[in-house]
Amino acid sequence: MGIVRLLVLAGIVGGGWHYWNKQQTTAAEAAAISPAGFVAAVAPDGARAGEVLVIAPENCPSDAARRADDLAADLVRHRVAVRRSHSLNFSIENGDDAVARRLQQVLHGELPIVFVGNRGKANPTLAEVLAEYRR
Repeated sequence: MGIVRLLVLAGIVGGGWHYWNKQQTTAAEAAAISPAGFVAAVAPDGARAGEVLVIAPENCPSDAARRADDLAADLVRHRVAVRRSHSLNFSIENGDDAVARRLQQVLHGELPIVFVGNRGKANPTLAEVLAEYRR
């Protein structure tokens, strides 16, 4: 009978620890998303402070490239420093899996991909980019 109680107690403690650990992870992931929906990741190599980076194919008639061009032009009209690019590189230090997962989530979204500092979002609206830039 004593072994059954011990197993039940171990199960309760293990379940409680698993629940607490999951809550901590969920809270950390929620904190990694800004009010404008931008995800904390890493800034692309060569990114400049105070500049919005818009990534999509250049000189391409696709809808994604046109959206990127339109977004970049709208940002310029709002006096936001913007750079339009078709490629990017990242350096993730210490093999941070959480950052790599968030970055992969952004990069696998619909184009254009936009980075404001070390936060990125796939296919944001002009209002979302401006909100993140002014944050």
